[in-house]
Formats: sequence, C-alpha cells, structure tokens
Amino acid sequence: MRKPLKNWIVRHSSSGVVDYAKANRHSFPILRTKRLLLRQLTYADAADLLAYFSHKEVTKHYDLAQLNSLQDAECLIHYWNNAYRQHSTIRWGIISKNHGKVIGTCGLHNLCLEHRRGEIGYDLHPHFWQQGYMTEALIAVQEYAFKKLKLHRLEAFTLSENIASRALLLKTGLHYEGLLRDYFWNKGSYKNAEIFSILLEDWKDNKKRMH
Repeated sequence: MRKPLKNWIVRHSSSGVVDYAKANRHSFPILRTKRLLLRQLTYADAADLLAYFSHKEVTKHYDLAQLNSLQDAECLIHYWNNAYRQHSTIRWGIISKNHGKVIGTCGLHNLCLEHRRGEIGYDLHPHFWQQGYMTEALIAVQEYAFKKLKLHRLEAFTLSENIASRALLLKTGLHYEGLLRDYFWNKGSYKNAEIFSILLEDWKDNKKRMH
C-alpha cells in the first residue's frame, strides 16, 4: 500500500476523492514554463475568459454553453475554484507572459487518491491555437501530477470529431485506449468519445527520450 502524499493532508471519502490541501497552508499551486504562468483564476480574469468562451469554435466540442456575460464567466470561475476547495479539481488559468492575460485554462479533474488517477481538461483562445501553448501547459501539468501529487494515471476524453484535441493528446504522450460510443450528450445529440491515458511509467520514459 502506498504511503500518503508527502506534506499533504490525505483522507478517503466515500467517493474516493483525494483531499490534497497542504498541511501547512491551503495555497493554490503555481506552475511556470518558458512562455506561460499557470495560476488560480480570480474574478478579475472574467473578461479574459469571456473574450474567448464567447466564440462558437471554443465550445463546439465542449460540454459547456457559450458565455454571454461577465456574470457567466464569474460563475465559471466560481465553479472551478469551489471544486478546488472541495478537493476534486485543480483548474489553472493559463497566462501568456508576453500578453499578460488569460489565454486559456487547463486542469486536473476527478482526482482520486484510492486509484491515484486524475482527468485532464483544457481550453484555449482561438488566437493562440497551433502555437504550442497548450502542449507547453499540459507538459507542466503532467509534471505536477506525477511528481507532486504522485499520481499513477492521467486520462483524457475527447469527442471523436475533435481532431485537434486528439492530436494534442498524442503529442503530449497520451495513448489511445478506445472508442466510447454515444458517450457524451453534446449540443442536442449523443456523440462518440475517445479515451486516452498516460501512466507514470509512460511519463518517465517520455522524459528520458526528451533528454
């Protein structure tokens, strides 16, 4: 049996959700990459979220309706931050160091200590697509998940028709596991989904190849 996460309060609930609040303080983890800062979202970021979540192409494959107001964006921020307080989710705002604003979000959801796994989620402003930003962010999130949270498995779900998301997951080291027929109810109809995963050993192997 694995030891509890070092320096973290760990307890089981009936749902198996991890309580990962730090023993000494409840600080939100901050991640840094060459071009990005990943931090907790605040209500001050609502305008940045609205700027891209109001685009149809962003929510086309998303289980979320377009945002139409600052209040909608604030509600989404509240939802993600409340999920963090409930110890089931860490959703980072992705800040471009060059632009100084939120250009997307990414995170770990459905964190489960019993099985040492979590689920990856992400979104990005269309102006920043195809520039490697989300690849950079997800590599940092994987590092945090496997090194700091000591997870064993990360998984991700995407609609079969979302070719760009599928390519991103493969590029960041995840493996295709299979087709889930009529898995999501999305925009008025059932849609097939695909599941991808990366294990701790996969991640270690990828790190070795990169070096």
